[in-house]
Amino acid sequence: MRGPPTRRRSSAGVPTPSADPSPPRAAPRALAPLVRSSLGSASLRAGRLALALLCVPVFFWGLGRYGVVNADEAIYHGIAERMVASGDWLHLDFRGEPRFYDTFLNAPLHYFARATLIAVAGSNAWTMRILSALAGAATVLVTASFGARLAGPRAGLLAGFALLTSFQFVYLHGARTGELDMLVSLEFLSTAWLFRRAALDGRSFWPHYAALCALFWTKAPLVLVPLAVELGHFAASRAARTRLRAYLLTGLAVLPLAIAWHALELALWWNRAGAVVATFWDQARGARTDGDYLGPAGNALFYLRTLAWGFLPWSAALPFALVAALRDPRLRAWLVWPAALALFFVLVAKHYAWYWLPAFPFLAIAIGAWLDELREARAWHLALAAAAVVATIACVDAPARNPFAEMALTYPMQARLRAPAGLPGAAVLAIVAALAGGAAFAVARLGPRARALAASAVGVALLVAAALRVAGPLRELDTRSDVERFHTALAAARASGRRIEYPIQVPPGAPVQIARFLFAEDYEIEVRVRPISGTSMWLHPKGDPAVLERSIGRLGLEQRLARGGAPPPIEAR
Repeated sequence: MRGPPTRRRSSAGVPTPSADPSPPRAAPRALAPLVRSSLGSASLRAGRLALALLCVPVFFWGLGRYGVVNADEAIYHGIAERMVASGDWLHLDFRGEPRFYDTFLNAPLHYFARATLIAVAGSNAWTMRILSALAGAATVLVTASFGARLAGPRAGLLAGFALLTSFQFVYLHGARTGELDMLVSLEFLSTAWLFRRAALDGRSFWPHYAALCALFWTKAPLVLVPLAVELGHFAASRAARTRLRAYLLTGLAVLPLAIAWHALELALWWNRAGAVVATFWDQARGARTDGDYLGPAGNALFYLRTLAWGFLPWSAALPFALVAALRDPRLRAWLVWPAALALFFVLVAKHYAWYWLPAFPFLAIAIGAWLDELREARAWHLALAAAAVVATIACVDAPARNPFAEMALTYPMQARLRAPAGLPGAAVLAIVAALAGGAAFAVARLGPRARALAASAVGVALLVAAALRVAGPLRELDTRSDVERFHTALAAARASGRRIEYPIQVPPGAPVQIARFLFAEDYEIEVRVRPISGTSMWLHPKGDPAVLERSIGRLGLEQRLARGGAPPPIEAR
């Protein structure tokens, strides 16, 4: 991870030598006033404060005003509700359905945290999502802090704003919905940074392993990525191997705690564990999937398209930022982590758009470092970057519909060219790029002051376009789906004592998991599958023997539901 000597510029514009990727322990005395001035300047302090304050409306405002968006947030919250109601925190159960896959691969840390929130503040939309919002805000602030240590205070601040204004990071399995991806993003980022501190700066590996354990207790398969990167680091650098013994000994000491949950669940569900591991292994090698297998090339294209859409307009500058980062030893070593993450998901048969979210903080740091140095770039570099950014903002249309009305699984994440009628989109894109590039090239030739002005204009254009895109959906906070309005009306009818004729059809189009989250505690749900009309769901009185008999086996409830009669008490479910 060590690279050749380079010369980078501090945010104060003073060249500082760097022969090692790790930051120097102390600045030379002659530079100390400049360093203190840079780190403590009023503008940077104001920027950090603004970044923290902006997290409040973007991540927290109105968290409880919209209904259940994704099936996953319904499942996770339902499992945590059952933990609190039953007092059983060792079995993952969603409305009577044992969740064996989650037990071994996506547990238990976030379930324990959700259950604790429900026990303290009740079960509501806030406790469903506050964990994601807190983790999202923490990831933004940690990204800004780490970016500052890697590339300077101003670069870190820009990285934080880039992440905060990334549409997918906010809305689609992001900080505003109650899944586990924000927690995974924070844990993955912290694991990488704490390993860097321990391996390069001689710090203890204990904090790193704490973050690694948290990642393992949230999304177990993903722990393979940091382990591969870390072992590769030791294999590639002879100097790094002086820390290998401490790394391995600390890992062995932590191992019993790390595997405690999985060992206990293996003892409880030994007959199910093999099937779960086999399912994961088949998915990893492409033998069995949840959908059509795209293959490595297809997966790579899928994630590139998702990144281009979800990270827009920052994705327009991403190629330039990555090229610049690869020439910097500090950032080049940092980019190994998202590269390994990308390779992992490219090879795995399953492909979902939100799998890529833990890479966003790393890419945001590259963007921040690039923007910070753009004012000193060569004329042709500035011209090319300005042309790409302006052309993208002017001509690329990435529709962002109401994210509170559609699940991330079905949300269209595709961009298209936007052009006036009668003109080909590609032609308009080329014209805009040429005009922008020519203007930037002309400005860049005028001198350093004009070049810095042009670079600032590029950054402001990106920031404004990204902020407007993220702010748009905040007008839709009161969105409620048909199935939730129906649930509210039915609850009101029952509370008023009105006679209800069964069976009652659930509004069509509702995901089965969300319908079960809303109705399964009060009704028996019958799923009817018809060749022409498709799938429909019907509500029957709780404990209806005929519905229970038809549901047993097909829904996998045989271990939790009695055959006929009244349902068992909640502790037995």
